[in-house]
Amino acid sequence: MATPDFPSAEQRVQRLAGVIDGADVGVLDTLTDGRVAAGNPAAERIFGVPAGSLVGRDVRTLFPDSCWPEVSEAGALVHSGKKVEVVRTTAFGPGQSLVDVTLRLAPVRDAAGTIIGVSAFIRDVTEEMRARRELEASERRFRARYDESPMPQAMLALDGRITSANAAMRQLLGRDDVEGMSILALRHPQDAAAPQKWVSWLGKDWYGGSSERVVVLSDGTALPLLVHGAALRAANGSVTGLAVFAQDLTKLRQAERAANRAAAVAQAIGNAASDWAVILDSAGRMSYVSPGAQAVMGYDPMVVTGDSAYGYAHPEDVAAARAAAEDVIKDPQVRRRFLLRLRHADGHWLWTEQLLTNRLDDPDIAGVVCNVRDVTERIEAEQALERSESRFRAIAETAHEGIWAVDPEGRTLYGNARLLDILGVDLATVYTTPAPRLLAPQDEKLITERLRQRQAVGSERYEVTYPHPDGRSRVLSLSVSPLADDHGPVGSLAMISDVTDERRADEELRRRALHDDLTGLPNRTLLTDRLGQALVRQERLGSGPVALLFADLDQFKLVNDSWGHDCGDELLVAVAQRLAAAVGPGDTVARFGGDEFVVLSEGTDEASAKELADHLLAQLAEPFEISGRRAYLSASIGISMAPPAEPDEMLRHADAAMYKAKASGRGRVAVFDRALAGDAAERLQLGNDLREALAADRLELHYQPIVELSTGRVLGVEALARWQHPERGDVPPSRFVAVAESVGLAPQLDRWALARARRDLGRIRQQLGADVKVNVNISARHLIEGDLEAAVRDELGRGGTPPQGIVLELTESTVMGDRDDACAVLQRLVDLGVTVAVDDFGTGYSSLSYLSRLPVSTLKIDRSFIQAMTRDADSLAIAASVVDLGKTLRMTTVAEGVETSEQLELLQTLGCSAGQGYLWAPPLPLEELAAAMKELPVGRFDTSSSAQGKRPAVRQEVVTAEHGLTRLAALHRDGASLSTIAAALNAEGYRTPTGMRWHRARVARAISDLAYPNLWQTG
Repeated sequence: MATPDFPSAEQRVQRLAGVIDGADVGVLDTLTDGRVAAGNPAAERIFGVPAGSLVGRDVRTLFPDSCWPEVSEAGALVHSGKKVEVVRTTAFGPGQSLVDVTLRLAPVRDAAGTIIGVSAFIRDVTEEMRARRELEASERRFRARYDESPMPQAMLALDGRITSANAAMRQLLGRDDVEGMSILALRHPQDAAAPQKWVSWLGKDWYGGSSERVVVLSDGTALPLLVHGAALRAANGSVTGLAVFAQDLTKLRQAERAANRAAAVAQAIGNAASDWAVILDSAGRMSYVSPGAQAVMGYDPMVVTGDSAYGYAHPEDVAAARAAAEDVIKDPQVRRRFLLRLRHADGHWLWTEQLLTNRLDDPDIAGVVCNVRDVTERIEAEQALERSESRFRAIAETAHEGIWAVDPEGRTLYGNARLLDILGVDLATVYTTPAPRLLAPQDEKLITERLRQRQAVGSERYEVTYPHPDGRSRVLSLSVSPLADDHGPVGSLAMISDVTDERRADEELRRRALHDDLTGLPNRTLLTDRLGQALVRQERLGSGPVALLFADLDQFKLVNDSWGHDCGDELLVAVAQRLAAAVGPGDTVARFGGDEFVVLSEGTDEASAKELADHLLAQLAEPFEISGRRAYLSASIGISMAPPAEPDEMLRHADAAMYKAKASGRGRVAVFDRALAGDAAERLQLGNDLREALAADRLELHYQPIVELSTGRVLGVEALARWQHPERGDVPPSRFVAVAESVGLAPQLDRWALARARRDLGRIRQQLGADVKVNVNISARHLIEGDLEAAVRDELGRGGTPPQGIVLELTESTVMGDRDDACAVLQRLVDLGVTVAVDDFGTGYSSLSYLSRLPVSTLKIDRSFIQAMTRDADSLAIAASVVDLGKTLRMTTVAEGVETSEQLELLQTLGCSAGQGYLWAPPLPLEELAAAMKELPVGRFDTSSSAQGKRPAVRQEVVTAEHGLTRLAALHRDGASLSTIAAALNAEGYRTPTGMRWHRARVARAISDLAYPNLWQTG
């Protein structure tokens, strides 16, 4: 093979440059002024500079200022021709981070051998330095833990030499020269293991273990140790030495000896038989106190050991304790048991039972053993028992109850003084007469048997009727329980009270709870109970049909208003007596409430029930003499027949039938039938639908104008609710308003109407006139039972509604129902600015005196009188009297239901203020009403009448003083109502010119004759 040509000098330089550029070691060539002449890629990576940018840089910029002196000094040595070892320092790395590097410096010479620069070979040793520092830190931590550990530790070589020992080990052995010492030099002769056993751990196959050893201290003392060993291994797993951990067993051995002694002491003092124990020397000092003493007495046994035991005893008990101890010390065969009071650590005294035993000759005891038991509870219980016995006798003799202890045959063991008072007998009688015979002779055998069986019967309470020696029976309450003593049962102990007055009071309370206070008849509760029993008998026994008659007195309110409530109560009592006398012996007459009475009749079919109802009406039709006055009554009676089998449902049916009878004209009888049942079911369903419609705001308000009769100007509009049912279509207001009243939705309907009217008021005044008011109808229930005042205040507070724009319409019966409350509520509303009108006026029984006290400004004449006034003299007379009443009280009068010009002409003649009705407009939606009024001349309705008003044809009846005219006028001036005047005239014997009884229409006609002399002249 041909020998290759040796490379030329230029080629060698190129080859050398390639090697340097590919090397992992950084190379820098610097000039004598410190500038970099060349640098390989590895150097650029180490210093984190771009390729080629090292050339020309001052080498000083590559090192932190703190490291430059060391690098500069090494460079100076190289320039002087001296050899420099490897330099470890820190340089700037990528991103000016600090990296650990090693520098090997060599001089660069020219051809003449002159040093012209320095070459530096650089290695990045950052990771190596970090690992080294962590290792050094770990070694320092280990050494610190090793040296500072409280556990004695040492390291052994394989030949048994101690290579190191921590401070705890040196302190344990009591010497500082243990390092380099053989472990055999530490072996004490007392150690049972042979010397070769000490070094057996060092075999190459040993894996560790524990053993007890005895080592010798520097002073020759033996030290027992528990030694744990663990092998030290090289990286290849070979054992290189032994790590030793030592535990001092000195305290353990001492504890074992103490435990052995304690076992001997415990056996001697009978630890299991007492609470705690004390060992006393012959002088009475405590050489040992068991731990149990601290829990009971509160003293630390270690603290009190050595004290005199007598210093803790009660001064009064010390002498007896010393005497007992002396007896035991003198004679080892003697044992003494006695009571001793000891002072607790907190200062209070405990009773203890002491048992002294002589064990002075026992070397493990060497004293008098005192077994102690806390008997405080027992002693205090015994003392309390003694006090209790004395107190018991004092209590028994002064007790408010009779105390009677008897044996199983009823013979007296003990009886206190109160027992003698209750029974009304002397002590001899109690002790000589068996208790059952004395207490209840009629039940003597029964009571005697219960006394004999007392332990089986146990405690019991019962009452007996006792024949008192004074001739009157007494009710006695007995609480009897078994009586026993320490030997077992001895009889019975009875606590006896005289409860005669209480039982009479209870009976009266029960009677009152089930009967009406005024009439004495069964009340609603008792009626419901008897009705339920009757229905059960009918269902189970077939006892025959059950009838329920619900009677409501017609116009009873007139009596209260005219004659006062005392007369009304007297009349109710008379009605109750008459009804009770009119029914059969098995029937129940109950007062249901107010002027309502219910008759329950068993075994009565429907025909018989009707006959009974007619009989009751006939009985009530007879006049009543009340406080020197004669009163006439009628009633409306509803009948329901079983089934249904539920009392509440049957009562509801009878009530519904009664309302049907009252609606038919009063003084009638009606039987609940399918039609009424269907009507009730429909009302329930309609009530549910109405509740949902109100919640969803699905009702509408229509408005009917109220027209001033003299000018045709619209004074206001009455808001009338309308309901378009999704399935039933248009539901008449008379229907859903009645349903609302019956199901309790009336207040909710009022609130809805108030809210809707309040929202519409602004548009009403904008389209109909700035002074127009809106009238809203309010139910009786809302006024008396509901939150009418709060509802009105809430609506007025929304949207700035002016209170002067709201008129509340209430029926005459509403404002008369609860006068004081109604007047107070209405006055507060009027004070707010709201106006109040009385609707349907003339149908009730308002008196002028009461009406004048109400904050009412408008009377609305009921449409029934307006519509009949042209053909019925009574209706015209009532309408005329209402207008006259309005003038007297300076109130506005509004006629409802005006439909004809004849009615208009009569109302204008009477001087009525305003009217509303189909003559001008029906109730319309607001937009339609406004549109209709725009078509009117000057926005007013026509109130002129071309027809001459027709008066009803009447027979002239001139009322004179002999008919009661003078009395009538006086009552009218005093403010009495029409009905009150009629009742007074009839009671005083006056009759009309035709010889008839007075009634309210005839009174109204007479009053209108006085006020309107020409009213009855036809034109």
